[in-house]
Amino acid sequence: MTLGCFFIVFFYSRSQIHEEERLKVAEALRVSEEKFREVVEGTDDLITKVNSKGEITYVNHMGEKFFGFKEAELIGMSAFEFLYPEDQDATVIWFKSCIDKQLVQASLENRQVNKKNGEVFSLLWTTNFHYDGEGHLSYINGIAHDISERKLIEEEAVRTKKLEATAILAGGIAHDFNNLLAAVSGYIDMALFDLGIGHRNANDLNQALIASKRAQELTNKFITFSSGGTPVKKKLSIKDLIIQSVDAILSDVDLTAEISLEEDLWLVEMDSGQMSQVFKNVLLNSKESMEKGGVVQVRAENVSPPIEKTILAETSEDSKFIKITITDQGKGIPAHVVENIFDPYFSTKDRGAQKGMGLGLTLHFQLSNNMMVNLLSTQKKMLVHRLIYICQPLLRKVF
Repeated sequence: MTLGCFFIVFFYSRSQIHEEERLKVAEALRVSEEKFREVVEGTDDLITKVNSKGEITYVNHMGEKFFGFKEAELIGMSAFEFLYPEDQDATVIWFKSCIDKQLVQASLENRQVNKKNGEVFSLLWTTNFHYDGEGHLSYINGIAHDISERKLIEEEAVRTKKLEATAILAGGIAHDFNNLLAAVSGYIDMALFDLGIGHRNANDLNQALIASKRAQELTNKFITFSSGGTPVKKKLSIKDLIIQSVDAILSDVDLTAEISLEEDLWLVEMDSGQMSQVFKNVLLNSKESMEKGGVVQVRAENVSPPIEKTILAETSEDSKFIKITITDQGKGIPAHVVENIFDPYFSTKDRGAQKGMGLGLTLHFQLSNNMMVNLLSTQKKMLVHRLIYICQPLLRKVF
């Protein structure tokens, strides 16, 4: 072999080796990109990349769920535009603090709002900050995990503990006060017996006795708040309870009730008195939000387990649920009072207006009857939706 041929073979071999290496690197890169794409596009987590101005430069498919816009539409939009109003200032301050400290990674909890339907999500963010050679921020990568369900569970636990503490106090006071009222009622009865029906003071004593009985009814509500309010459950249909509750609360001439009940609703093992009170309290809340009247729609249907089922006791994959939706044209519940609505005697009414145990007892009754009332009042197209979920492990249909 001549020297010229040797060099040709040598360079050809080297070129072939380089080409094979290049193809291997390209194939490895392709495989790596596919794996990365599968992870990013297959996850339920929100993944974003924003520049130093806070503008979105990349977002995965979950952006549409949390923000309400498709991926292409979100590019160039401000990431701060979707923050829940009450979290806006705190989030901006947090980012500025991280950048000032030149942090590389940090975590944050905040709420994001879907701009299309108004749904609010609680997210846990893990963020990575990237800087240039001079220490200026270049971009931020973020991965957000939806913790909305966990937050619901935590809030329900806090609310329940608060209720239990109130119940202990209320129960103790109510029992003592009930004993005093029993004595007062007894002496009034004896006075009426001694004076006779025709005595000029008999009517006054009767009014005092009626007031005493009403006071006893009030203390009984407080006793229900304590451990004495154990439900007496029977397997019943909720159809009649719903209709009776609607008739009792929404009988005003300026209110119209539209009832739609699924024909084969499951039977429910419940305390009918407590369940009726739950319906009436929620309907009353709906009624009071409609000062100028309007239409209240009540719908009941069998549904598969909702996301919120995890905060209900004794649920399983075989559990059956009834969903009751009460839709009205009222104002809804302001965001700043939502966490207080189940507190006993909490009210947004003016001082002196009629108030009651209302939604506080509703929370007690829903816990003892394995149900969940959602009064977050999701508002769409000027309609406010109040949801009630009833869960029973072994429900059967009404035939």
